[in-house]
Amino acid sequence: MNMHLALLTNAPYLDEHLTAFNHLVVGLIDEGVRLVQIAPERVETSELSIFGDRFNYRESTFTPITRHRILSLGERLDELEVSVVMAMHGGLWRYAAELAKRHDFALVLNAQSGRDVRRLHSVMRLLRPTQTVMLAPTQPILDALEQELRGTVQCRLAPPGVHLPGEDALPQARSEPPAAPCVIVSTTGELTPEVEAMMRGLPEVIEAHPEAQFFLDGQSTSQHELWKLASRLDILSHVSMIPRKLGHRKLLLKADLFIQPQAMGAARSLSLQTMAHAIPMIAQDDPWLDYLLENVTCRLVDQPQPEEWTQLIRRLLGRRDEALQLGRHARAYVREHHTMSNQVARTLEVCRRLTGESLAFPAA
Repeated sequence: MNMHLALLTNAPYLDEHLTAFNHLVVGLIDEGVRLVQIAPERVETSELSIFGDRFNYRESTFTPITRHRILSLGERLDELEVSVVMAMHGGLWRYAAELAKRHDFALVLNAQSGRDVRRLHSVMRLLRPTQTVMLAPTQPILDALEQELRGTVQCRLAPPGVHLPGEDALPQARSEPPAAPCVIVSTTGELTPEVEAMMRGLPEVIEAHPEAQFFLDGQSTSQHELWKLASRLDILSHVSMIPRKLGHRKLLLKADLFIQPQAMGAARSLSLQTMAHAIPMIAQDDPWLDYLLENVTCRLVDQPQPEEWTQLIRRLLGRRDEALQLGRHARAYVREHHTMSNQVARTLEVCRRLTGESLAFPAA
């Protein structure tokens, strides 16, 4: 029997990792893996990879209904002789664990953030230690998982991978700063103290770069607080909100500068894609993310103050050569540590160990 893998996704995961997920699917298919993509109905077919089988379920705001709809897919997965179910988002762990236990599937739980460590208590009683593996995207998250699990379940490090674009897609080397700088600010959409400190540093940046535009990625029910602050700072004409649409983040990779003003505690494809595209980045220091390295992959802000944000943003917008060098260093780091081929290899290794099965390679 050859390994057959089901990848269980939801809208929050695909919104954050759509491009990387599609590359992962293609990479696994290229290795001869039989694959099923399980995605919410509201995700358009055209957004996902055309390869492999695909099942859909209808998401509901009522958790028991979503649970029932996902679990009802079990018999169809049995018919396809699925051997491993992999939950790509922490919000799906419990559903995937129940599905695996009912149908005797091996189980892979993919952690994305420090918050996922706190989810463990809700799924522990459903896990079968010899048939379950936890995957962590960074060493700090792996350490926290292992501390919580105390050896009861295997944990493996699986750094997320992204596609490395060709040289022609990278920022053009030029000494002069951009005439109309485009800056992406990636947030949760909440007006946290860290985001407020960054925004209060923008008026002096705009004074030095009057054509600069700042595009805020991240929406929430309290987004209006960001607008109010921008109005009080008299920078509304320089600030825009990026409309939320599945897959929209791949449009953000043409920026001159990328800012992550708050520690989100989550491994994000957008940050890694930014690095892969050699776009210079300024980020709030985040203890969960070991790939945010000062002067290697980004410039870090330790104690965010408006003056520090002003200084760093003006420096990277005004010193083009320095900004491009930072972006190139980040790209080299991704090439060494976060390629999609490495993620595919780690995924295959984990699934092979779980199932003891061989892979189905296409006939010559």
